[in-house]
Amino acid sequence: ERTATGPEAKASVFGGAGIVDGSTVQSEWTEISHKMGVVSGLFPQSPITLQSQSTPNAAWSTAFVEELVRSGVMQFYICPGSRNTPLTAAVYRSTRVNAGIVRAVSVHDERGAGFRAVG
Repeated sequence: ERTATGPEAKASVFGGAGIVDGSTVQSEWTEISHKMGVVSGLFPQSPITLQSQSTPNAAWSTAFVEELVRSGVMQFYICPGSRNTPLTAAVYRSTRVNAGIVRAVSVHDERGAGFRAVG
């Protein structure tokens, strides 16, 4: 099914496939790609691609941050550290691609970041 909604000139496009006996990941992906190809071809592609990411964590983090930005999140409070390096890197890339729109604020501790984020 293809659905588009458009509050304030924004569109969300969704596509899916039915899983049946004999379905494979590749065949379902191909079906969804065909369904969405015409509609998604109308919009510019993101300069950040999941295939260009070095690890699954980096790809997941990139997709997560991009979805947050598409949903209206424009400010991120980050606490750089080894546990959240993929998320920190994804936020950084998003601030570069969306310069002047997405803002990242570095905070030294998670609790302080939480308080700043909620005001």
